[in-house]
Formats: sequence, structure tokens, C-alpha cells
Amino acid sequence: MNFTIALKNAPILLLILVLLAGCDSQYSKLDEADVNREQKLLAEDIAVKLMTGMKTGDYHQPGDEATRMIQRGLTPEVQEEAYESIYGQFGDFISLKYAETWKPTDGSYSVIYRFTGDFESGKPIEIRVVMDGNKKLSGFWIKPWKKKLR
Repeated sequence: MNFTIALKNAPILLLILVLLAGCDSQYSKLDEADVNREQKLLAEDIAVKLMTGMKTGDYHQPGDEATRMIQRGLTPEVQEEAYESIYGQFGDFISLKYAETWKPTDGSYSVIYRFTGDFESGKPIEIRVVMDGNKKLSGFWIKPWKKKLR
């Protein structure tokens, strides 16, 4: 079953709230030496807060670290509904681990941080955090892991 289909519209907002200026652009994987360590840690912190909050019911409402669109769209209700679907397919969230960083090759300023999520199912899950040129959360995805960025 396709993970996105299982989410039944409302929680899709959680998965598709990616506001990349160049959605159709090509991306290149950054060498670890070229990754902004501070921003990577911020992206990881945001992902941990969101996933842990969804698991425990103590939802993290994004504030100044996120764009206005994310602040308005990533409500506790959306997070709760999304986690119910995630839990139904993958079980409880356990942890996440940094995997890699990508940037668009068209010169736009978004940065994609990919984390591997560990869930009870043991299936490889991607937790993707997108930061815009102002270092604000502009996208958050949870989806089955693919080696190639999609």
C-alpha cells in the first residue's frame, strides 16, 4: 500500500508541506565537509521535537524556527492525525539518524536534510527536513526510504 494514500488527505499536509522554490530542479548531494553543521543540528533538533511530540502527544507547534506556512499548517491536530497513520503502518517512532544533505543545483537556497527514521516495523523510513534560505523550516516529510532523492 502506498504510504501517501494511507494518509487520507489531511495529514498529507504534513508530508507535502514542502515549499521549495525549485521543486522541479535537480539536486546534488553535499560532501559532509560542505554541510553547515549548525543548520544540520537545527534540522535534527526540529525533526526530533516533531517526531517525539507526535509519539507522546505533546505536539511541537513550530514557532520562529519555521516559515509562516509551516506554523499555520503543522498544527497539533494535523500532527496527531498524521501520527495515527504513521503508527498504523510503521509502529512507534524510536529514533532518527542523520543520513545526508542535498541542495538544488539551480542556485536556490533550500537545503534538504535526510534522516533515517527507526520505527518498530524495522522498515527504512525517511524523515526529511527542508530549510529555506532564511534557515527556517519550510518542509517536513515522512516517507519510505529511497536511495535516490525524490
